[in-house]
Amino acid sequence: MSLDNTYSQEEARDFVARVQKLLPGETLEWIVEPKVDGVAINLRFEKGVFICGATRGDGTTGDDVTANLKTIRSIHPGCAPREASRRKSWKCAVRCI
Repeated sequence: MSLDNTYSQEEARDFVARVQKLLPGETLEWIVEPKVDGVAINLRFEKGVFICGATRGDGTTGDDVTANLKTIRSIHPGCAPREASRRKSWKCAVRCI
């Protein structure tokens, strides 16, 4: 089983209660690890310069993550598309702690 989209201690407690209800009388042992997830991002370059980046969001509207992306060393002029102005899609691994 997975916690799925659990963002609070209350949701984690609810999950434990659901599992205990499915396995009455069982002693449960847990392993908890930081989550690593992928995020689709779109990068915009103009004349080889990184201008901005956004997540895919709901498929229509994403979040502006330009400030975060500027901290990633591998996003540099050498990774820009050769065309004068162009967008590039990447997949980033995000470690949630």
